Amino acid sequence: MKPIWIVDDDQSIRFVLERALQREGLGTRSFTQGNDVLAALADAAPSELPSVLVSDIRMPGVNGLELLTKVKTRQPDLPIVQMLQERNFEVIAMGRGEGFIGKVSMTKPFAKIPPVHTVTLYLGPVHQEEYLDFILKLNPQRVIFNPGTENREFAEKLTKAGIAWENSCTLVLLSTNQYQP
Repeated sequence: MKPIWIVDDDQSIRFVLERALQREGLGTRSFTQGNDVLAALADAAPSELPSVLVSDIRMPGVNGLELLTKVKTRQPDLPIVQMLQERNFEVIAMGRGEGFIGKVSMTKPFAKIPPVHTVTLYLGPVHQEEYLDFILKLNPQRVIFNPGTENREFAEKLTKAGIAWENSCTLVLLSTNQYQP
């Protein structure tokens, strides 16, 4: 199988994604910026092209949305995983800062939000405690602990509340069509 290419300027994110994909038996190739991906695509033989491109949105230089446009022009059949909403999943992005992730406006922490099916965590265990009660009150159907966010105590509290949880990688689930609402 052709490798999955990962582009993210954050080394820790690349590392976590590489490990998660490799645990699933999938090959990877990583890049720190969009221009490197474009150069590699231009130089790659057909057998070296990726099966999927997983891209960060916010990067210096060519950002993820610009990269998507340029890659789709050169490789129109290449699947690119950028956001859950591209798979017709409603997304509520919650973060400490203001702004957008793609076209999704950031919601301030602990804001009143409509019911959600799945909470997917990208927040390390040290910072999860302040969100625990908020997530329990949301009462989602499940919580996904992405690599590096696994938290046994949080998982036990979710179980006691009747909320399903799993240690998985949302991007892997999406890129392998295993993400089920």
